[in-house]
Amino acid sequence: MAVNEKGELVTVDNVTADNVASTLWCTTVTVENQGKAPIYDFVNKGAEALLSVTMDDFAKNAMQTTKNSLVGGEIAGWAFSGTYANALEAERPLYSYFQEDSVVGLVLDAKNNVRLKKAEGTDKKIEAAGFATFTLVEADGIALNAKQINTKLGIQDAANGVKLTFNPDRNNTSLENPFSDVAFIAKDTRDGSFVYVTRKADNQYLHVDTAYTNVNSDKFLAFNYKKALSKDLADQGKFLFTYFPSHDSLVIQVKQATRLSASVKDWKEALKNGDKTIISKNEDDKNYVTVQDLVKADEIRIVTIADVKETDITLGFTGCVQAGTDKVSLEDGLYVIQNAETNKYLASPIHVDGAASEWVTVDKAEQNVMHMPAYQWVVLKTKTSEYFLSTSPVNVTNREYPSLKNPPYNTTDKVLKNGASWQLTQAEGSKLYYCKALSSDSLVITKITDKNILGDKYLGYKYLTDDELMITNYAFNYFNPYTMDKYIAQVEGDTTLNALQEEATFFELVKQNDNKTVAYGYTVDATVQARIEVWLSLKELLIRSKLVRT
Repeated sequence: MAVNEKGELVTVDNVTADNVASTLWCTTVTVENQGKAPIYDFVNKGAEALLSVTMDDFAKNAMQTTKNSLVGGEIAGWAFSGTYANALEAERPLYSYFQEDSVVGLVLDAKNNVRLKKAEGTDKKIEAAGFATFTLVEADGIALNAKQINTKLGIQDAANGVKLTFNPDRNNTSLENPFSDVAFIAKDTRDGSFVYVTRKADNQYLHVDTAYTNVNSDKFLAFNYKKALSKDLADQGKFLFTYFPSHDSLVIQVKQATRLSASVKDWKEALKNGDKTIISKNEDDKNYVTVQDLVKADEIRIVTIADVKETDITLGFTGCVQAGTDKVSLEDGLYVIQNAETNKYLASPIHVDGAASEWVTVDKAEQNVMHMPAYQWVVLKTKTSEYFLSTSPVNVTNREYPSLKNPPYNTTDKVLKNGASWQLTQAEGSKLYYCKALSSDSLVITKITDKNILGDKYLGYKYLTDDELMITNYAFNYFNPYTMDKYIAQVEGDTTLNALQEEATFFELVKQNDNKTVAYGYTVDATVQARIEVWLSLKELLIRSKLVRT
């Protein structure tokens, strides 16, 4: 069973490196009182989603659904194996109670599509329901291609570079481990599942050197780099990465390792006629990248090639909480978003009036984004399961113009339309964020915590009561950095206004639409209110008015 790209429960016939993440399930067991059956929760590693379904998928009075079910619903916590401490039972149904005496379980139709089915909650009725049975098994080893290595099966950007974890690793030596000390980028070869390994810093190719790290006692092969691999060295630079996802265990083997022999003492000749060990697949059980003791008493260890694997290598794709990922999330709340390079703010400025989002320059001497709802963004996680709070993508909605959502990066037009949810990343130790979907630059994202700003439903606007409209007149000073002594005025006999007069002209504001307010801005429903501490709403706009000269 797997979760596809649409978030639907499906079955897959074969597990490959491309779909393995979607077939992995992390399992937790909740044990209540003694004698009660354990409750199982399953989290899909690839989709980062809890196995939960909704009864809304059922048509009225239907006992079984007829379409794929999306994960994410009110039903979770499944009956599965009656035993768990020493061994799990095989071929067990998955079902959960949606009422005190009724269950919903998973079934497969004639085409092996996953469907939901209702049944009464008695043992006899559950058995008669024909729920599909499942068995938890460990995933087989899978050869990884370059993309899968570089993205660590999707948990990082392919351009970041990869560093693996060795346990034990090299120790008490200046000789680097080219897989854990040096960031690398894998490149596909035309030789089956083998890949090249290039140093990220300069794009040079890693290969097993025609040299030993030591000339005495045990002779351990060294690693080296070249700008390009000659034909006789090509196989010395082809590596096979075999991944065992259930244990986050990685086995690395080089296609060819060459050593000197009793009859061949020259390395150049050895590449032609020396002692070569060649593999074609993981099962050949040779040419492992491993750690060897150079001086055991001093705990001096180096990384080399051997026919016995003496270290554990992990990719960082462990558990259902991502390890080794640069993905981060934001707390639910209200934020301003600023480009760290240009200092511009993401907003819908007044001349656009909610038609689109733009990056806008702000003069802080004249403007305060904390009082400008069009420059503020409501952020909500897309995944609320405790497993993914730290890495969940977010939906970002403009506070004043809620039709503006998740603006995406656009290199050809400064106007940003709506897009999909954002996945934020952050370099270790940095306070800046990066969102590939939004910008090629880093971001400063600042949470607004002032309750006066969060709770001001007229933020950014002047709200006038009937009494204020009746007793107050206004002069409008021309806001200009070069002169402050000009006012809006109407020249006698002219029907237009200008800002040329130095004498203040006062206007009254005449109410329109019978002084009725106009709804605007992001509306916080009960669900969102439960996720954001302070009621954040812009329910009413200022009274629509017109100017009348007094």
